[in-house]
Amino acid sequence: MQNMKKKSLKQNFLWTFVGNSILSLTQFGILIVLAKVGTPTVVGEYSLALAISSPIFIFFNLKLRSAQATDKNNEYSFSDYYSLRTIANIFAMATIIVILFLSDYSLHMSLIILLISVLKLLESKSDIMFGYLQKIERMDLVSISIMLRGMVSLIFGAIIYFIFNSLIIMVTSMIIIRFIILVFYDLPCIKGLGVNEIKVKVNNIIAKLFFLTLPLGLSVVLGSLNTNLPRIFLENYSGSYDLGIFAGISYLLIAFSTIVNALGQVSTPRLAYYYNKSKPQEFKKLILKLMFISLALGVTGIVVVNFAGELILTILYSKEYAEYNNVFMIIMFGALFLYSSIFIGTALTAMRRFKVQFPIHLVSFTVILICSSLFIPRYGIVGAGWVIFAGNVASFISYFSVYIIITLKNKRGLKNDYKIN
Repeated sequence: MQNMKKKSLKQNFLWTFVGNSILSLTQFGILIVLAKVGTPTVVGEYSLALAISSPIFIFFNLKLRSAQATDKNNEYSFSDYYSLRTIANIFAMATIIVILFLSDYSLHMSLIILLISVLKLLESKSDIMFGYLQKIERMDLVSISIMLRGMVSLIFGAIIYFIFNSLIIMVTSMIIIRFIILVFYDLPCIKGLGVNEIKVKVNNIIAKLFFLTLPLGLSVVLGSLNTNLPRIFLENYSGSYDLGIFAGISYLLIAFSTIVNALGQVSTPRLAYYYNKSKPQEFKKLILKLMFISLALGVTGIVVVNFAGELILTILYSKEYAEYNNVFMIIMFGALFLYSSIFIGTALTAMRRFKVQFPIHLVSFTVILICSSLFIPRYGIVGAGWVIFAGNVASFISYFSVYIIITLKNKRGLKNDYKIN
């Protein structure tokens, strides 16, 4: 049995920041390997496979990790969350197969999409276990897992790609690595921390959990589409080459997103605790700190891109990418609004305000869909950059407005009964 004592907020942040940073760097490293050894077309194929599979798995994941992490009253057991995730994974893979059957993608592209989907399935399995560890505030164990996943996948994936120059073989090797880590690290972790039984069941409780988290699933799939829809439009109108350029540039946002996501993950259970215990001052104080950090990160990113954007793109990729430094700047201005939106969303999730998040994402999705159809066919990569900017601004305005409305509806800004709304 492992030590059940939870870590402090500072310890959890440091662990999560380091873990997410290494994972982001290794994922970025895979992109660099494909760009340096392969071509922008290969990067485009990899990005297209992610753009198709990610929204589907994100929807069927139903954001169960966040629901589990904020379940401070233990309304549902780990087996309930695990059962729903397993059932949802089956539907996710079935959806991918139907899409491939109905589409006109080549056999090569279809196989890449299918393999990336299997990769997402394994990540989904680990993610539901991370939800339990996040709930008991043991982000150190989560971070060790994602660091292992990232580093080993990059090392072996890069070696495989250098040898075989095949994206299919590289992704296959990454699947094997993820499976080994899931079985020999993730499972033993949760079993050593109080999860005595892991089995899949189907009953009324699972159905109730599904309907509770369905608004979250709809919200996050729209959020994923907000990221991937411009890429799909760009690939359709400009081809895999332009998509590869745009994907490489936009991926650099993860450098700062790592800090934002780490803070969001470690703050979620703490905010849920403050909300559940009716501690409005502590709740608001933490939210204000997070918002200040998001502003500082956004401004820092803009300054860095302004002075060193072309150099960064040339060193990491090539001069082909550096020609679009203006797109890099547009995306960074959008990130200024994105980071604040993430933290406000964290606050709403901690309140278990699941239903209100769907219309927020729907507004952003509508803006992105309209802008994609108007800007990308005419302006290509630059148009895609403006689409991302417009979507992030719309998301921030929507999140901020909803948060203010909820706060004003309650004189103290927090509800005492911790009901699900």
